[in-house]
Amino acid sequence: MTKDDPPASNRSADDAGLVACFLSGRPECFEELVLRHEKGLQAYLATRMPNPEDVKEVVQETFIRVYCHLDRYDPAQKFSTWLYTIATNLMFTMFRRDQKRGIRLQINEEVLGLPADTGPGLEADKLWDLAARLPALQYQVLTLRYQKDRTLAQIAEQVGKNPNTVRMLLQKACKQMREMLQEKKGQRI
Repeated sequence: MTKDDPPASNRSADDAGLVACFLSGRPECFEELVLRHEKGLQAYLATRMPNPEDVKEVVQETFIRVYCHLDRYDPAQKFSTWLYTIATNLMFTMFRRDQKRGIRLQINEEVLGLPADTGPGLEADKLWDLAARLPALQYQVLTLRYQKDRTLAQIAEQVGKNPNTVRMLLQKACKQMREMLQEKKGQRI
């Protein structure tokens, strides 16, 4: 590719070639990367995020991050894997940010299966702090179930798992939260 080639010639280039083209000073190569991946990324996020505005925000932020850090991309890896990893991480960050902005998990001692003698009721903020420590997928299914009031089938579709796996993830999340609470017993959570 010469510097005077028209942008249309980029359509046949592979993603790694487009990254190299962009890094050599041709902004139209980044535009081509966005055109190639934007719709697929939106579809991927739309199956995992209920709010279309959030999907748009994460897609936009993903491409901003990619633009700013394209020099960190390893051309030995698939560009789409790198792109989707950034988007997934941003999605989980948004879930956590929403919790901190006041959208609270509707989980309680009964959901967690805590014995009645655990003392005074736990505040939602305290439970949220525990939930934030869970692995990302457990956190996501817990949020979808108790914040967004999704059914197991809806969650399964959204996270790309079957309902039994979602049930298992919810059980593991509750078990881990019970264990964290037991570790803190006698301390203020």
